[in-house]
Amino acid sequence: MGDFSAGTHEVPLDEAVERLQAQFSWNYTNVSGCTIAIIDFLQTFPDEVRLMWSARLSIPKVLFYLARYFTLLNNIMVVLLAPGVSRSSNEGCIGALCGAAVLSPLAVSSAEAILFYRVWAFSGKSRRMLAYLVIQFIGIHSLVLYTVVKWLISVKYTRWSLPSANGPICIMTEANPFLLLWTYAAVLSSVIGAMVIMVFIAYREHRGLNSRLLTVFYQDGIYYFIVLAIMASANVAVNWLAYGEYKLILVQFEVDLHGILSTRMLLHLRQVGTEFDAVSITRIARIDPSEVSEPRRRFPRYPRILSPLRFRERTTGISKDIVADIEAV
Repeated sequence: MGDFSAGTHEVPLDEAVERLQAQFSWNYTNVSGCTIAIIDFLQTFPDEVRLMWSARLSIPKVLFYLARYFTLLNNIMVVLLAPGVSRSSNEGCIGALCGAAVLSPLAVSSAEAILFYRVWAFSGKSRRMLAYLVIQFIGIHSLVLYTVVKWLISVKYTRWSLPSANGPICIMTEANPFLLLWTYAAVLSSVIGAMVIMVFIAYREHRGLNSRLLTVFYQDGIYYFIVLAIMASANVAVNWLAYGEYKLILVQFEVDLHGILSTRMLLHLRQVGTEFDAVSITRIARIDPSEVSEPRRRFPRYPRILSPLRFRERTTGISKDIVADIEAV
């Protein structure tokens, strides 16, 4: 088959057709991701109004809005600036890709900031843990931003005229897939590292605690870690095995899961907190195990005169005197 050329790049026709099909598949998955993000937004918006709008300003609240709306805006831009549509120049093709990709690292970073904040709360607001988490967060997400920028620089486009199109269609002809492989690996290591820390803290510090708020806090975090670890692993595998733009078909789903799961965790925790008139990410930070674990007492063996049962008001088992270490969600 013949070749076609546009701009400064020449691509065999059969390769161009295959790349174009892969690019359209990538665009379709981006539209699917955008649909999921919009459905999630509409479904959880009443909870946001009820649980977050009236909450006082705090770090978790700010991170909630950053993760939620960066994710939504990123999906809208990915669809509106789809790189496979008609552009007037090769530079216009790359500009559209950069505009669509610029919010992805910001959305993921905001969502993972919520994750790291939760781990810090779970540790009892330890200064050493804070220092370690800050170093890990900055290191991991600096690497993510660097590799994404370098990948964008490595991308080359050409344009192909189709009879059914209004103008030349952008086709990606070059990109360094190993840069994105490092991006996925960095995100995967971040998620696994945070999960290991949280499991270790739960085993060492909070074993035997009888608190629904604490249980929800821990279980939601573990589910979040597992889902994102699976998604990051899938992206690593697809990037390694797939061809062309097929390497990118799961990227938007991973960005969406970071934002959706992190914000839903905060809404769930806030909901559980309101059920008990407790607030937050919060009282978890300085829970005294002696206040919430079941006491092991030796009961007297001699007979006692029975008295009527008197039930007291249901509580979480967390002392009202505990000072919150973390801002309420």
